Amino acid sequence: MADSLITLSGPRGTLLFRETAATATIEANIFGKTGAEIYAVSVDATQNTGEDVFLCLYDDNTANGSQIAVGTTVPFFVLKCRAGKSIEFVVPCGNTVNGSNYVHAAVKTSAGIAGNTAPTGTVAITLLGA
Repeated sequence: MADSLITLSGPRGTLLFRETAATATIEANIFGKTGAEIYAVSVDATQNTGEDVFLCLYDDNTANGSQIAVGTTVPFFVLKCRAGKSIEFVVPCGNTVNGSNYVHAAVKTSAGIAGNTAPTGTVAITLLGA
């Protein structure tokens, strides 16, 4: 469950999604709309010193993410964060998902498609979008 979804007034991203305890369970419909654009992603794993983590972003046409199976569904974006570190990734021109799809997120301990193990420590994620 998201800690917050804030509407901003800015020239790029107007939605800020933050989850302070992200897991391998799908965070569904993170921007509350279809066809979202993603401008920046942040992963804070400073409280997770046990293993590297991977933020996986998925898109599909269900608001609840019911068609996504973490570990078998192909993510459209994966960002690695080393254990005990934080990382930010900026997309100045934005990355737009299909106009009829929602954006979903999960944090797991393996890259790519395979694996659905949640981190042992706390991982926070922040996404800036529109």
